[in-house]
Amino acid sequence: MRRVQFAVLGPMTIVAEGRPIRLETPKLRVLLASLLVRANKTTSFSYLGRRLWVDQPPCNPRPAIHTYVTRLRRIIGGNQIHTCPGGYLIEVGPDQLDLLHFEQLVREADTSTELCQRAKLLRSATNLWRDEPFADIDSSVLHNEDVTPLVERCLLTEERRIDADLELGRHAELVPDLRVLVARYPLREKLWTQLATALFRSGRRADALATYREVDHILATEVGINPGPELRDLHQAMLTNDAL
Repeated sequence: MRRVQFAVLGPMTIVAEGRPIRLETPKLRVLLASLLVRANKTTSFSYLGRRLWVDQPPCNPRPAIHTYVTRLRRIIGGNQIHTCPGGYLIEVGPDQLDLLHFEQLVREADTSTELCQRAKLLRSATNLWRDEPFADIDSSVLHNEDVTPLVERCLLTEERRIDADLELGRHAELVPDLRVLVARYPLREKLWTQLATALFRSGRRADALATYREVDHILATEVGINPGPELRDLHQAMLTNDAL
């Protein structure tokens, strides 16, 4: 049985026995992505149809979906994609799909009572995240309904990892990563709070205060709001030079 591995936390990649497989047909890529985002669960015909034909799905998409599944089975091997009542299911393990490996590591971190081990597990999970999930898949429905919540899960895990590293005193080494994250997600206040905290605890009070002014300006100009309570409380503590 040919062993196939999939990576979706970034552009989707497929590797079979050490050799990359490229799906040239966009519809096959959308089909595989739609199955993988619901790995080991039945994916209905209606779910697949909405992602394969965003604007104008056929009246009866089942024959076309069946044809695409048949072609996909020939390329990646037919033993992993199963026909189920009402749809299809792709069967993979955490050692075959980075998304499942990510979720496994997060579950292990959830049950860990040791801070260093929890930070290590969360770091291993976030290291699997190469870019936006399914970054090269052309389906607006897939991105809006499946990728958006997945990105949120990844970001929450990243924030948990940073919180753990802050508790461990890794303040200075967190600053470069946090600079990248706030540039990419400038409206995410939690990341700005973590950046200002890391700077302040590294002895860079002036930079921490400048960080607050920067996010205050971004929030005011981009969405017309003030920083939330957590950021404001942090700012007040930094102004009075309180211990954080």
